[in-house]
Amino acid sequence: MDLGLKGKRAIVTGGTRGIGRAIVDVLIDEGCDIAFCARNQDEVFETHEALSNSNTKIISGVVDVAQSSPFRNWIVESAEELGGLDILIANASALGVGADEEAWRTSLEVDILGTVRAV
Repeated sequence: MDLGLKGKRAIVTGGTRGIGRAIVDVLIDEGCDIAFCARNQDEVFETHEALSNSNTKIISGVVDVAQSSPFRNWIVESAEELGGLDILIANASALGVGADEEAWRTSLEVDILGTVRAV
């Protein structure tokens, strides 16, 4: 598939598994330079290693989108290292962790405010 993305620069949050990893894989296959992040250090390392044979630039980071300053800094630094930013996919999500009030707070912090911080 050719989506016309060759040479574009992308950031994907929550990019180590599930839909986020699939997005990362498609963007790399399309020829995008990419930065991705997730909270789990081992998963970030394993994903980076698995992608290292691609012909595109790969940047990875262990970052929690709920932590405002570190996350915002990572976004800025990654965009600078990529040489700009064309695509931002805020994929990190905490939905489905429970139905109590604390679970809703976590979901709002990650899903809504994490996206706002990225943008």
